[in-house]
Amino acid sequence: MQDDKNKSLQIITEFSKIITELRTKDTNLSINQFAYGYGLDKGNLSRIENGSREPKLLTIWKLAEGFNMKPSQLFSLLESRLGEDFTLIDK
Repeated sequence: MQDDKNKSLQIITEFSKIITELRTKDTNLSINQFAYGYGLDKGNLSRIENGSREPKLLTIWKLAEGFNMKPSQLFSLLESRLGEDFTLIDK
């Protein structure tokens, strides 16, 4: 059970890093500017970027659109970061 929590935390941590990097490097917008421009709550976005909140599906969709990409592309970035052999459930 502990391993599942560690893997979940790893996913959330890597996702938060991706969101922060895309926002700061690709859009060059502050959290306030990005949140306002794409209909997101700035507090929620801050918690997502800090890794303390797991985003909902609709939020992920909005984030992807804010970065001018499809949600699948955002997940592809996450998959790349986690590595080809990463699985959440060990078989």
